[in-house]
Amino acid sequence: MDTYAKQYLELVSHFYDLFKHDLKNYQNSIFMALDLYKLKKDEKYLEIVEEASQKSLEHIETIKKIEPLVYSGSHLGFYSFYACIDKLKKKYPDEEFELNGNDVCVFADGALSKLFNLLILVTAENDKKYKISFTTSEFQEDGLNKCSIRVDVHNF
Repeated sequence: MDTYAKQYLELVSHFYDLFKHDLKNYQNSIFMALDLYKLKKDEKYLEIVEEASQKSLEHIETIKKIEPLVYSGSHLGFYSFYACIDKLKKKYPDEEFELNGNDVCVFADGALSKLFNLLILVTAENDKKYKISFTTSEFQEDGLNKCSIRVDVHNF
């Protein structure tokens, strides 16, 4: 497995572990507040239980949203940005695209091209003539090669 892929999977694993840790903290807050309520019979501790329960539910909903990304097996790898845009040009021949900068290899999953396809669909909904400009740049950070992709939509 590629070094970047390993780092990505480790990062996702740590991120997921942090979510589980936070959820555990919320549950501990609930138990402690219930114990205090039993001892002191003060309603403010029930408010803490309610708040921590709500945060737990919100946390679970967030986890449910990211689980498909974590476990999707959605073809992690390096994708040519220009190849993604070339697919868009073929799919939407009447749309105007501008590419600035060099082709960059993006470490992503198979949804990368779908993301840009969605951008075209949302932009096309306004029934105005437009041009989408993509500008790429490359840089190094923490010893890793990285890239930036800037997207500008110009209405005519």
